[in-house]
Amino acid sequence: MAKILIKKNTIDFPFVDDKGEELFCLQFDKTDEGIKNFYKAKDKLEQMKVEVTTEESIDEVIPYIRSVYESILGKGSFDQVYKINPSITIATYYLSVICDAILDDLLSDLKANLDNKYVQGYLKKNAKDSIQDK
Repeated sequence: MAKILIKKNTIDFPFVDDKGEELFCLQFDKTDEGIKNFYKAKDKLEQMKVEVTTEESIDEVIPYIRSVYESILGKGSFDQVYKINPSITIATYYLSVICDAILDDLLSDLKANLDNKYVQGYLKKNAKDSIQDK
């Protein structure tokens, strides 16, 4: 009987100090709901066009970035990051690194599935069936 190894359904983002000690670890949940939230939050982040040049603009951006962090990484995630480095510019940089890593991981999973010969056969069969249905 074939054993199926359960795949890890999270992506860990450990935050380490200059000595390599882990301060905390944020996790992205790779469930369907987590992936949907990621794409929504990523779109929201890309739509942000605020320049952080004044005290007022910082006050505008913080809740916005907090909501993006929390929809991707869970409640309290922004506060953990901001506590160790109270700079919205740096928190936004971390968020962009995290988003890039999540996207790379999701695309890697998708590519692995598309490279699978069984998935390719299924996709080809369904494409032919859908063409014949028209």
